[in-house]
Amino acid sequence: ELMDANGIGSAISSISTSVEVANDQTATVNLARACNDYAAELSQDHKGRFGMFAALPMCSMDAAIREVDYALDTLASDGIVLMTNYNDKHLGDAAFDPLLAHLNRRKAIVFVHPTTCSCTPGHPDMPLPMLEFPFDTTRTIVSLLYAEAFTKYKDIQFIFCHGGGTIPFLAYRIDMMLQAK
Repeated sequence: ELMDANGIGSAISSISTSVEVANDQTATVNLARACNDYAAELSQDHKGRFGMFAALPMCSMDAAIREVDYALDTLASDGIVLMTNYNDKHLGDAAFDPLLAHLNRRKAIVFVHPTTCSCTPGHPDMPLPMLEFPFDTTRTIVSLLYAEAFTKYKDIQFIFCHGGGTIPFLAYRIDMMLQAK
């Protein structure tokens, strides 16, 4: 009803937070699967109105890769959702190379949603999403640039929230630093 009232023909569902369950790989894998199965059911029940970006259990690269295949092959997911960082490692970190290589082979769409990291405690009077979400988006994009991930994994179609964070404002500065690298 909300979509109809606002002239929205279709939407893509995705989670906006990590599915990681602290110190419990099995629970994390199960939660990712449950979220993805629910999103697929929503898409099936409302064909043409909803698509989905699948969540991954990032506690294990092997489990994440298995979930990519399940989501794309079995659930017909439109793509994958990743957070800007996991345990303070941004997506350009070498730990994510096996997953990024797999997503590249699959020519996947990857929607990147921001979160916070412990490196930025924020200001006590401001909600973290006010500033930290766009800054963490910027951090992960720069980490991908430094890792040359956009070149190595050129078949991934990345979608970054909120206009790419502060990248539009810092692009010249970032480019200068990358060229000096």
